[in-house]
Amino acid sequence: MENLLTVPKAVIAATIFVIQNAGPCFMRGLPIVIAMGVVTFINYLTNASFAIAGQVIEAFLYAIFAVAWHRYSLLPAEREKRGFALSFGLREIKFGALIVVVSVASFLIVSMLVEVLPDTAAIIVAFVLVILASAMLAFFYPAIALDQPIDGGLFVQEGLTLIFSFILGALLAMMIFVVPMGAAALLAGLIAAGFGSTTTIVLAIGIVNVIASVIIIAITVSTASFLYRDVIGLKETHPA
Repeated sequence: MENLLTVPKAVIAATIFVIQNAGPCFMRGLPIVIAMGVVTFINYLTNASFAIAGQVIEAFLYAIFAVAWHRYSLLPAEREKRGFALSFGLREIKFGALIVVVSVASFLIVSMLVEVLPDTAAIIVAFVLVILASAMLAFFYPAIALDQPIDGGLFVQEGLTLIFSFILGALLAMMIFVVPMGAAALLAGLIAAGFGSTTTIVLAIGIVNVIASVIIIAITVSTASFLYRDVIGLKETHPA
């Protein structure tokens, strides 16, 4: 029973943590989400001419925020730092590279599933594979961000042990994420009703989507951080 609740507990703890640390979260997250939006907009203007390059850039932008927030979530010293909290170094390069590799592998697998299976079956199989991949990769990302030793065998073993807990955690996360997305949609609707112009409506939707995106990404990252701490455990390290 304890294993079954491990991931849901981490999701709840992460949600509370992000709410309690909303200021630092937005200071780190807003620049990254806005930058990702700019990349997407540029790609739109160029008729997706740089779609692949844009996706790679977005992966490394995400890595910049994720590494910073992993460290903020678990390392007290990071919370005491003042000034600009984002950086781009070896941690972020490793983190982003792993995202790119996993994304390419996922695209190839999904493409193959769509070719050989009916649509409904492909969706079900893809969902199962996403849960399995999430369970196996959940500890790699925080290990990179926190300068922890990479023990692939242990990470995969522990992740697969928690596979049913990951399913419960995913369902809980979807319910939690509905709240900020619903609030974002309601706020955008109220702003649109108050002003009425098309430009204002688009701007309102963009702003609230950015805010919701930061919250969702931060909860996801903190969840992985707390899982690593509770399941694997942090070790003293001396990174170069």
